Amino acid sequence: MSHSSDRPRGRRIAWALAAGLGSAILLVWLAAAALAPAAAEEPAGVFPWARTPAAAASSESGTPPGTAPVVAGQGTSASPASSQASAGSDLASTSSGVFRVDAQGRLVVDQAMRLRVEALLALHEGDALAARLDAELAGLTPAAAARARELVAQFEAYQGAQAAAFPPGRAPLVPEEGLAQLQAMQALRASHFGADAARQMFAQDDAVARRILELMREDTSTARSMEEKAMRAQVRYDQERGAVPP
Repeated sequence: MSHSSDRPRGRRIAWALAAGLGSAILLVWLAAAALAPAAAEEPAGVFPWARTPAAAASSESGTPPGTAPVVAGQGTSASPASSQASAGSDLASTSSGVFRVDAQGRLVVDQAMRLRVEALLALHEGDALAARLDAELAGLTPAAAARARELVAQFEAYQGAQAAAFPPGRAPLVPEEGLAQLQAMQALRASHFGADAARQMFAQDDAVARRILELMREDTSTARSMEEKAMRAQVRYDQERGAVPP
């Protein structure tokens, strides 16, 4: 049973991690299938995608996500949620930096950086976030440091805009709506980060989310819930890429 003092922090971590995924509603379906009993513990005001398995682990133990498997069938690094959980676990170590530069001293903007920034925002806030960010930027070139600070601000604004655009209680009912939401989130990201940067940071996870939603759409059973279809689609996706045997 989770402690009430742990829940706000667990929900904040879950939101910051889930915000980066290509389809937030995909997390709703997967999380609901894996954690239906635990979901009842959370108040109605929580973002509908906040009850990921990583969030459940953090709210139960008070530790950052990444210490437990994310969802059955998502045990490899190609899974968006497990990649984000891994980033949170890595960032908890002070030896792991958030930002990287290339040989010319320019900031490297890619999926790995995005995951670390999301983990940074999940694990720190207020003065603690400002102090950690200053420490992370200390070793960068002035141009790279300025770009990194700009990206962190953009991420904070994007997460707020995503929460406003996709509020709790309005989850899509079918995969087609999930695909439309994915397209809308891609447009939202482009408006916050620019089209090129958004592609560099989100394209891989978007491709995974899109494929799983497509596999859900192919499941025409009227007897299975969306949660069950999401879990089955995840298994089929893992089989397609050879992560698990058919």
